[in-house]
Amino acid sequence: MTKERDRRYSDRFHFDEAKVYCQENSTFRFFKQFSEPFDLNDLTKSGISFKTNKKVSRGDSVHLKIDIPGRQKIHVKGRVVWVSNQETSDHSVGVQFLPFGTMKGYNTFNAREKLERLIGDTQHPEEEIQ
Repeated sequence: MTKERDRRYSDRFHFDEAKVYCQENSTFRFFKQFSEPFDLNDLTKSGISFKTNKKVSRGDSVHLKIDIPGRQKIHVKGRVVWVSNQETSDHSVGVQFLPFGTMKGYNTFNAREKLERLIGDTQHPEEEIQ
């Protein structure tokens, strides 16, 4: 038996009571509301995993609102890279964040700074950043 290699290159972080709201990206996004809140499984600087009861497909573009109690909400865009156990009512979805930058369709540098601050606070809980 061989051990499967972990393809992750970023540490994963878990947050109690954190929620994710999802909105499908489309040309007519202003007609769509964010979903009900879903439980966040884990977060990295390059992506997120969360539980959902909605049908999603690999390759779907999404706009996410990440809500961690006591923190500012973070809005990011990404692409669904995996879906597990979709035949169950509560399955997990993995989303890779789109690049950060100033080009059209990219995530903002502000979102990246919020993610880095959040992850930095988690790695060094004794340091409090205002």
